[in-house]
Amino acid sequence: MKMLEGIFIPSRRIQVNRDKYFIPASNTKILTSLFAIDSLGEDYLFCSEFMCKGNTIYIKSKGNPLITEDDIKKIAENCKGEINELVLDIKFLYPDERPPGWCVDDVGKPYAPPVSEINYNFNRVDKNIGGKVVSFSLRNPVNYFIGELRRLISRNLRIRFSRIEEKGECFASRTIGDMLRIMNKNSENSVAEMLLLHSGMVRGARGLVNSLELMKRSLNSHGIRGFRLYDGSGLSYYNLITPSALVMALEILQDKKIFRESLPIGVRDGTLKERLNPRVVAKTGTLKSVQNLSGYIDDDPFSIMLNGVTDQAEAKAYIDSFIGRL
Repeated sequence: MKMLEGIFIPSRRIQVNRDKYFIPASNTKILTSLFAIDSLGEDYLFCSEFMCKGNTIYIKSKGNPLITEDDIKKIAENCKGEINELVLDIKFLYPDERPPGWCVDDVGKPYAPPVSEINYNFNRVDKNIGGKVVSFSLRNPVNYFIGELRRLISRNLRIRFSRIEEKGECFASRTIGDMLRIMNKNSENSVAEMLLLHSGMVRGARGLVNSLELMKRSLNSHGIRGFRLYDGSGLSYYNLITPSALVMALEILQDKKIFRESLPIGVRDGTLKERLNPRVVAKTGTLKSVQNLSGYIDDDPFSIMLNGVTDQAEAKAYIDSFIGRL
């Protein structure tokens, strides 16, 4: 199998191309996790807000990484009487719908929804087509969310977009620990992009470019170099990271329980449920020509990065065999 490999396992004194740049895919989420924990702290709470006044519901999305149907039902239960108007405030994080380097072939795929102020059920929908359930990403998450509000609250909702200054009641409340687990165990890309934007916002930055610049400075302050990032999820083919940079981030995060508990565990859960063994706690990273695995084996940080992959199954087997010999 002809491919470029980078391996760095300091505890075993193994290093191959440790300082070369590789496309990281979802291993990017390791750096996003570090930036989020640094910026938001370990007790940060994501919370959208709503108010009911007369016949009007006011909703501030506040860039919540995850709103579900159950969350909307709770709003409906709290708003009594006939509701005929919705005021929606979605000016908070100013996301770029598709960061640079996202592959056009991924448009519409369930793992690549547009980055949006509204994140309803991860901005994807399941459809039954010929007896088979197929998942799609939403083309317009805001319009879909409005449609769901009409379906669950009132068909006759008039919609108005406006800034809402008054503080409302919290709904769709989730901790940063919840979001890290969803992002890393299940490799949820929409959550990663929201974590990046929230982390920039609390430091005074709005939008993707400004948040990425703050992320760069934050990582540099730890001594981490050897990366170029264009998004927070790893979907961008423009992203580049060295195995050394990932291992340094993993060393810094090693004692962060909130991070360690967010990673997939070999044969137990997440994207490693059918791979390896419980000695391995690590983040996978997969794109069309990329197969990576970075995390901890017996508590020792490691990074294995394969680029130029033509056979994904063979690349996974190569990584698993290598890890199995340690």
